[in-house]
Amino acid sequence: MGDLQARDERRAIRLKDMLVFEISYELRGDAPPWRYRRIAEAIQAMTGNWAHQPESLWYIYAPSSWTVGQIRQHLLPYIETGDRLTVTIPKKMAWYGVDPQVQQWLKERMAPIGLADVLATITPPIPPIPSPKSTLAPLSLHFLKSPFES
Repeated sequence: MGDLQARDERRAIRLKDMLVFEISYELRGDAPPWRYRRIAEAIQAMTGNWAHQPESLWYIYAPSSWTVGQIRQHLLPYIETGDRLTVTIPKKMAWYGVDPQVQQWLKERMAPIGLADVLATITPPIPPIPSPKSTLAPLSLHFLKSPFES
């Protein structure tokens, strides 16, 4: 029993030295399919430990000594004028419609750093929209046109 506990403690220490990084990109509208494959291969090769969903959203599990700037710099050769790239370290997450395997991948990697309690998964049925008799203020959504759109 002592060996098993010691092994689990060593694993927990090792896992705390790792972080989940989120990589999101948008290639310009006329980007050929090979450009998507090329950036996907570059992301996968960074650590070999990754999850992917939806199309241009990736998660990698990497040493905590890595920075978002280093990951961005590594991926910049695959980004062209008009493309967008974002690298973040997620601290809190909620999702809907995400593949169960990706959910499990995230939970397993975020739990050792104390983030399992902030993960929330909404599963159907979705709560009903309040009736018009509700005392809640009406929800109003405004969409602004991006300066990058023509």
